[in-house]
Amino acid sequence: MFASTSSDGRKSVLVTAVPLPANHRCHLKELVAEAHELQAAFGEQQTQVLLNPTLDMFGKGLDGKAVWWFGGHGDMPLDGENVPAFCHADGTPEVVTLHALAETVRPHVVHGCLQLIVFTGCKTLALAKKLRELTGVPCAVGWQTLVEDRASRQWALGFATAIAAGNDPRSAFDAGCVAVTTVVEKTVPHVQRYELFVDPEDEELVHPITDDRTPPHLRGRLRKFETPAQRGRICAGTPVLLDDHAPVRADVPHEAPALDSARHVIVLKGEGGVGKSHMASMAVREDTVRRHFADGGILWVNARLEGADPVASVIAPDRGQLVPDRSQIAPGGRGALIIEVGPVDDATARQILERGASISGKEAKLPVEASAILEACAGLPLALALAAALCRGGDEGAWVALAAEWADTRRKLDEILPDEASTQFTQHTSLRAMIETSMRQLPREVADAYRGLALAPKRLPLDMALLGALLGAPDEETALRWRALLASHSLLHLTEDGMCTAHDLQLDYLKLTNPAKLQTTAARLATLLVAPSTLDRLRIQTSRALGPYCLGLMALWREVERVQGLPTAGPACLGAEAMKPLP
Repeated sequence: MFASTSSDGRKSVLVTAVPLPANHRCHLKELVAEAHELQAAFGEQQTQVLLNPTLDMFGKGLDGKAVWWFGGHGDMPLDGENVPAFCHADGTPEVVTLHALAETVRPHVVHGCLQLIVFTGCKTLALAKKLRELTGVPCAVGWQTLVEDRASRQWALGFATAIAAGNDPRSAFDAGCVAVTTVVEKTVPHVQRYELFVDPEDEELVHPITDDRTPPHLRGRLRKFETPAQRGRICAGTPVLLDDHAPVRADVPHEAPALDSARHVIVLKGEGGVGKSHMASMAVREDTVRRHFADGGILWVNARLEGADPVASVIAPDRGQLVPDRSQIAPGGRGALIIEVGPVDDATARQILERGASISGKEAKLPVEASAILEACAGLPLALALAAALCRGGDEGAWVALAAEWADTRRKLDEILPDEASTQFTQHTSLRAMIETSMRQLPREVADAYRGLALAPKRLPLDMALLGALLGAPDEETALRWRALLASHSLLHLTEDGMCTAHDLQLDYLKLTNPAKLQTTAARLATLLVAPSTLDRLRIQTSRALGPYCLGLMALWREVERVQGLPTAGPACLGAEAMKPLP
């Protein structure tokens, strides 16, 4: 559930409305009323409204906020880029560079709880993208086109109401779109008033004159919002959600409520990349599942274990476990429920691509040019997420270009990888080709840095210190910028606690490609692992039990020693140091 309320009772939504003074030529007279409507929709106890704030007032207002909503001019020109306008004390517009704005926002992302930024002005998508890149905020919304003010207001209220109800940003985005498309004409109640996801400046689709003088063959087409209502829907514009959360499978299992107390083990069994881990993490958020596993948790089984009953042998008999397993041997014993998980069907694959590529609206469909990508992804949700990220906001040509580049990459990988005819190999080669294609779309320095994750332990969430060492980022600001860019390509996944992870198969591919700078990465990690801050954290983690963080760092140390050709005494030394009592 998306958190828009604060546990300590503080206001957690900041609405900054910048209508500018009434005597200013760019005054937005309806914005104040809209801000108070949003306050009511989010909840008055959770929402702070700032009218015409200075940048300094805005920065102070962000403290403790999970959501920042900006209403006002988001396209004020400054040094060749569009920036949002704040307001000086004397009523004149205050504009600052995006980098200066990012300096104000970033601390509330890194050290605070800011999760979502929303811009509702015309052509604010580029602003949302840039600010996201500079701050690392997980989710942002902007408008790609001009936007009709009344439609934007309807969308805002639908979105805010859904967020206040605890919905995630994607569901809230869809609720906002529904709120717009269900508005009807006052004089003709059965006629839809607004049309989303069409550019008002697209002269091939939008005709500005829709009265009786319009030629018959043009009547009833979409119209620009400046024209009085006569015929045809008003073109409202195109909102876009930028979201790091991976598209989800629709078939999350709900078998837990039917289980009796004897069934301690649920196993999600299937090949890598089909979405087992994501399904498990989603399932345990359900109240019925959480109650069933109240004394247990999730056990990740990633290796191809040998021997009989590999899962049941490592589970305590008095604890239930939900197990994503890709071993070849089916677990059994103690009434384990085995759920076979395979690639998604065509309808689900299309849904993942549509959601991941921000193709929204009740009539929005994947273009026919995406058919080759559907086939290339072989029903693997991870591959679909990567492909969707590359085509987000693009036209039909983007899908054609991606299919061509993927095919070329796949052909080259087929030449250098071992020949194997299994279905799993075919699927994973397709996935590897999509990972490589995605990496090629990154700036060269970021793609090279990403290869450093070849040494990352599987299933260990990466904090900023560890991620920075793996990437070789010169400072935290660069690490944050790279993290946001990698997450937007679905090459990293941001977790709810601000850390990030990469999928096992992504890490496997990075290991397979043998990055040339692996020794340099290992040296950076060796320095980090013996740093006082790391050892102090390990002592705290191991004061009660040997936790997963400690085990993950020990696995990381083994990788470092392997790369450096050292004897494997490191983990024991690290463990002994970690077990020392705190002073």
